[in-house]
Amino acid sequence: MPKLVVFAPFAARHRQLIEQSAAGLETVFLSAGLSAETQKAALSDAEIVIGEPEWEAVAASDTLRLLQMTWAGTDKYTRTGKTFPDGIALCNASGAFGPMMAEYAVRQLRAFYPNSFNGQTALILGAGDVGTRTAEQLHEQGATCIGVRRNTTEKEPCFDRLCTLHEAEDWLCRVDSIVCCLPNTPETVGWLNAYRIGLMRQDAVLLNMGRGNFIDTNALTEALQTGRLRGAVLDVTEPEPLPEDHPLRQLSNVRLTPHIAGASFGVSDDTEDRIAAICCENVRRYLQKEPLRNRVL
Repeated sequence: MPKLVVFAPFAARHRQLIEQSAAGLETVFLSAGLSAETQKAALSDAEIVIGEPEWEAVAASDTLRLLQMTWAGTDKYTRTGKTFPDGIALCNASGAFGPMMAEYAVRQLRAFYPNSFNGQTALILGAGDVGTRTAEQLHEQGATCIGVRRNTTEKEPCFDRLCTLHEAEDWLCRVDSIVCCLPNTPETVGWLNAYRIGLMRQDAVLLNMGRGNFIDTNALTEALQTGRLRGAVLDVTEPEPLPEDHPLRQLSNVRLTPHIAGASFGVSDDTEDRIAAICCENVRRYLQKEPLRNRVL
């Protein structure tokens, strides 16, 4: 019998839904913290896996055909310098984290703008699910939102304007806040460098909940130390975590959080519900030979 292996701490109600979506498969739930060797054994005859098993376990399987992640980011498999195995579809859980991360962004920005977002302009670098949800909340509270994405032809009501990452440089000197939620790509690594930080307004606030390597940490530290920027909220950093003696930890205009903006299992039932729904839908789609949702490879 074909087998589905789950390496994620789903609640009992979600396990039941996964089993229902995988009718006809042997479904096995295992701990996410197993060794690579144990994972290899578990995947040796599995057709579908949900979770984030180690690369070695995925590459060693001759039977695996679908890897459904519970994360939105796929760096673990796509930024390794290795070629992802042929014949295995890789899907992420994009769409599950937007509401929670938007709430995080608005709550953190409130520390710098406690009265109102009315009349402010926000540049949202990454107008996907997370960025769009963030823009919706800010727009509802009176902010003008500029969204950054590759495709600028598909309009969103919450964005007053869309532009490309190249065009975003022209907006840095014109906005009150910059929200970073871009994925890790060669184009985005180090994009917010010393030169571009220097273009930002002195009263601007920077919030990063995308990837730490999007920002030149040394340049940002200097700008915050010298009062060149009003403040920063950093849920992700480069390196991560920051060393205990890093200057950013000592600055009163910096809010650091330990990569929790998109927390899910054991933190947010709503987010876990959405992750489970995506996983169940893709298991069903796979079994019915329908196009998969959120397919990356």
